[in-house]
Amino acid sequence: MFIFKKTNSNYSGMTLIELLSSMIILTIFANALFWILVSAKKNWQESETRLTNLQNLQIASWKMALDLRDSRIATLTDNTGGSPAAFSFLSAYNISGSFITDGDGNPTWQKYIIYYIPSGTTKLLRKEVYGSFTSALTISALIAYCDGQGSIISAFMTSLLITPDLSSKSVALSLSAQNTNNQGKIDQQTLNTTIYMRN
Repeated sequence: MFIFKKTNSNYSGMTLIELLSSMIILTIFANALFWILVSAKKNWQESETRLTNLQNLQIASWKMALDLRDSRIATLTDNTGGSPAAFSFLSAYNISGSFITDGDGNPTWQKYIIYYIPSGTTKLLRKEVYGSFTSALTISALIAYCDGQGSIISAFMTSLLITPDLSSKSVALSLSAQNTNNQGKIDQQTLNTTIYMRN
């Protein structure tokens, strides 16, 4: 003898509509999260490129200031408005890094320091030419020294401009750098500074 017992089942599963709704909501959420991550990565890369440019400009400006402050404005040769963009000046630091002076405390010039951007490049180079020099380079001699040799100060420099001010014995320096991030967006920055020379 079989006894059938009626049970009340309150089991309720997800209907097809509820399942589809859940999937749509999850898809929208995942899509939004994806684009938030993409945007965050893009912003991070842009800020990293911008920071790299700024660091390049600051390092180049700092190096030039260190070199220029112990020189004299009368020894400066400026071709930054020409091609290649370049300038040079005399330095009294010898190969050992000692500042050489005569008996009266005046600098004894040891070398020319040349900063330039070779034509068709974005490299800022620094070059030293040792010898017994007493006066500034001529423009033609400066251009001849801009032969692609020297240490790289920056790989992203697009312009170099120096403007001497004889009355204040200073130079106004303007540097521009440009770099491209992984998304192809170009970041360009300019740094202007004033450097006071010895006398």
